Amino acid sequence: MDSQALRRIRSSFPILNTRVDGKPLIYFDNGATTQKPRDVIEAITQFYRKENANVHRAAHHLSSLATAHFEQARDQLAQFINAQPNEIIWTRGATEGLNLVAESYLRPIIKPGDRIVIAITAHHAAILPFQRLAQQIGAHLDVVELTEAGDLNLEQYQSHLQKHPKLVVLPHASNVLGTIYPIKEMIKQAKNEGVTTLIDGAQAAPHLNLDMQDLKADFYVFSGHKMFGPTGIGVLFGREALLNTMPPWQVGGEMIESVSFTETRYAEAPLRFEAGTPDIAGAIGLAAAAEFIQSLNRAEIEQHEQQLASHLLLQIKSIEGIKILPSGATTLPIVSFYHESINADDLAAQLDAQGIAVRAGSHCAQPLMQSFGLHSSVRISLAFYNTMDEVDHCISVLRSLCQDQSAMKEEDYHPDSAANWIEQIEQATDWPTRLNALMSLGSASTDPSLKRPENLVAGCASQTWLKLRGERGAIKLDGCSESRQITALVQLIKVQIEKGSTVEHVKAYLAELGLERQLSRTRGNAIQRLIEWLETHYS
Repeated sequence: MDSQALRRIRSSFPILNTRVDGKPLIYFDNGATTQKPRDVIEAITQFYRKENANVHRAAHHLSSLATAHFEQARDQLAQFINAQPNEIIWTRGATEGLNLVAESYLRPIIKPGDRIVIAITAHHAAILPFQRLAQQIGAHLDVVELTEAGDLNLEQYQSHLQKHPKLVVLPHASNVLGTIYPIKEMIKQAKNEGVTTLIDGAQAAPHLNLDMQDLKADFYVFSGHKMFGPTGIGVLFGREALLNTMPPWQVGGEMIESVSFTETRYAEAPLRFEAGTPDIAGAIGLAAAAEFIQSLNRAEIEQHEQQLASHLLLQIKSIEGIKILPSGATTLPIVSFYHESINADDLAAQLDAQGIAVRAGSHCAQPLMQSFGLHSSVRISLAFYNTMDEVDHCISVLRSLCQDQSAMKEEDYHPDSAANWIEQIEQATDWPTRLNALMSLGSASTDPSLKRPENLVAGCASQTWLKLRGERGAIKLDGCSESRQITALVQLIKVQIEKGSTVEHVKAYLAELGLERQLSRTRGNAIQRLIEWLETHYS
């Protein structure tokens, strides 16, 4: 893609002009959600400004206009994936589509002892509905594992198919590894065995041309927010012949032909699966996103993304201490990696302090991460609006961080060094400086003897160990974490408690230092648990 075309594309995304801590935003978290072009934002705004009304049943002008645009959006999405409009069901996202298939298609036909095939690379959203159903019914999950090269084991897949499963659930591409799987061939193999297929296309939709007539999947789901559209809207494609045999999952208004107290008759698909007032603006916004994607030179932007990804992968491999998670032969522009001695959340936070947005954690794929013996990794996921300069800057920052952080040696806790770092944290005038001091405090405050099973806090993104006890009327607190940030936060709280501060004062102290940004419900779960414990036992 030439520089002029790239500038034109980037100018369509207002948020790319954002600055983070004074630095230009580099947005490399597209696998989690993509940014929105002006066309999408304006389509949603236009609906609420000039067309807002409920759809389908009212006879007034605004309702007719809203209904027309809502159904035009369905037509647009059908054209986007080469399907029929009555095969397009609006959902809240890929997750709801997966749950709908589990409850409306699979639950009525599955019996004890039946089997469901699922990939080890599946997102939690594609695991949990079928795991729960299997547990409730007494069915069995057969998992397709990876080869050493990072591809799905197709021999194992074929072996699972020969057991005649009720359903095969596969990702079109891995949200962690980026690997694009040979879905068309895998669907064909399933059909040869008479097996129904459900494909999670959440990662594929923003990058690949989707053709349901060519793929021949029975069901295919994707989310709007990952393909430059709004949050809270998605699509379930289903073959018409299947959809009209399936009972509704949710029931309510707008999905019936008639209702009495003795009998209800449901509408044909897709309306029978769209109970209640739909996300009209979301559907219109998603149609605008699909139209925006189709207005681009698909071959050109795909080549641009692959060039970015190839360069990124080559450069990351050259950074000492970094290990790349194995991906298959064909991939989306996604690279996941970890450092041998630096926690993934710490790396992500340090990148964020430089304006670079990446994702760290298990990426809603814990079974896959566990197969690698990992709790978390850093994921960089690219889109066509990213640039080679952004990739080069990220690599430069990452290389420097790895060198600096690796030089920090974990030492026995020493009050004098801790006091020095706490003073720097409190006196820092900007976030990057404060974060560096946090990392240093976390490095100097680790006590390996705390890492016992009885001290491990469940549910924290980074493994964290806390030891809390009361001695002679006082609270004694010790703790450490894989994450230097979390270790430092524990030490800050410990010092405040030893000073006799109240819990409310501790919370205000953390907020004043801007540390609440480190306390998301999962990443800082251990700190949240600690605060809750102190509120219960110390207030």
